[in-house]
Order: sequence, then C-alpha cells, then structure tokens
Amino acid sequence: MTPEDYIRNKRIYNRSLTTEQVDALSREFREAAAWIVGQDEAYIIAAYYEAAARIAEGNLSPAEARRLVRQTLLAAGYRADSPGSWGDMAQGTARQKLILDTNVKKAAGYAWHEAVKGDAAHPAQRLVRKGARREPRNWQARWQQAWGSLPADEKKKALPTRFVALTDCAIWSAISRWGDPYPPFDYNSGMDVLPVDRATAISLGLIPEAPSSDPSNADADGFGMKKEITGAIPEHTRDELMAWLNSAKARLSTLESSHA
Repeated sequence: MTPEDYIRNKRIYNRSLTTEQVDALSREFREAAAWIVGQDEAYIIAAYYEAAARIAEGNLSPAEARRLVRQTLLAAGYRADSPGSWGDMAQGTARQKLILDTNVKKAAGYAWHEAVKGDAAHPAQRLVRKGARREPRNWQARWQQAWGSLPADEKKKALPTRFVALTDCAIWSAISRWGDPYPPFDYNSGMDVLPVDRATAISLGLIPEAPSSDPSNADADGFGMKKEITGAIPEHTRDELMAWLNSAKARLSTLESSHA
C-alpha cells in the first residue's frame, strides 16, 4: 500500500476528542480513522487528509497543502475575524504543519513497515535522528524504559542501549506514543529508522549466525550428509542409502563419459 492510499483509505471520525481521549482509543481504530484532536467538522478533517495525501503523492508542497486547507475553510464560510471560527486547528501555521507533517510521516512509516516485513537481508533497524530539535526528548531513557518492559523473548530481539532491534520486535511499538511499530514515534520528534543488514544483526547478537556450509561437516563418503543426522539413521537403512548413492554416482560418471 502506498502512503497516499493509506491516507485515503481512512474513514473520517468527526468527534471532538481531547489528546487523552485519543490516546485511550485502540491503535487499530486510530490507524483506520481520520481524526484531528478537538475537531468535529468532517469537511475540515477531510481537507487536512486530502492535503496530506497530495503531499504524499508529491503533488503538493507543505506550503501549498496549508493553502488548500485555508481555501477549503474560506469556501465553507469561515472567517479569521469570526471569534472561534478558525482557532488553532484552522489558522495557526504551526498547528497546520503539525497535523499535515504527522499524517504524511505516519503514512510513510506504515508503508515502510509493510515493505520491510520478512526482509531477510535487512532483519533489523536502527532508531536515528533525522531532524534537529531545540529541546529533544530523551530517547535514550525512553528506549531503555521500553526495553525493560519487554517480555524475555522480546528483549532478545533488541539491544538495551544502542537503538537497534529486529524489525518485528515489540520495542518499536513500546517507544511509540501511539503504539505503532513504525515512525514517527511521537509528535514532531525528528526520529526515524534506518535498515540494518543481516551481517550487522548477527554481529550484534540479534540473530544466530547461519549454519556453516563447510565441507568438513560432511561425512567421510563426501555426500554432504551431516554426521549428527546420519548417526540417527539405522545401519541397514544407511547401507541401502549409500548403495543407491554410489550407484547413482556411477551412472552419472557413465553419462558424462558418453557425452564427452
């Protein structure tokens, strides 16, 4: 699913909710619904989400998207000189930026998360800062607290202090304000994720090293059968198997000679 599809597939939830009420909603509901804290006008919510979808598509710049929102409000009869008609939601540039930026980044984060699921070449990811903040949150403390709250099997999937964890580790949801396993993990955080390749994940102890393909693991007959496996095969069955393999090897040599 593309980021713009993720945004447009949402259903408008036009109820005026506080931040605390929104936080109490299930993650599944918040992911499926289009909502804005404190806003109960469906067309205002729709204007923001349409503008966010166009940013995600690359058809609008953030400034053009904010202009589209203002035009929608003006067309609906809102006026800046009408007390309470615009408010922080509609008029404040900082508020508009926050609403649009959060929704565009959540859509991009969701699309990223879906794309990297099961990526064996990059089984882990690293939390990184992408944008400077005047007063950054203490992500080190947040990460360590989240790691400490994980069950034992999930703790094995993450490093306690180095911001690296397997992509499917529960720590990503634990550090998120909304319980999402993808960025952004909070409003205006400036934090993002980068992929971590398999070799690095192995070196950090997050996944076991792949079984060796060293020929020394094969049995003395050179057919690639590991000793610990052949040792469990009854003697008479093993003899029959080895006889068949030797016969097959002889037939293969005959065929190669006839085509030489």
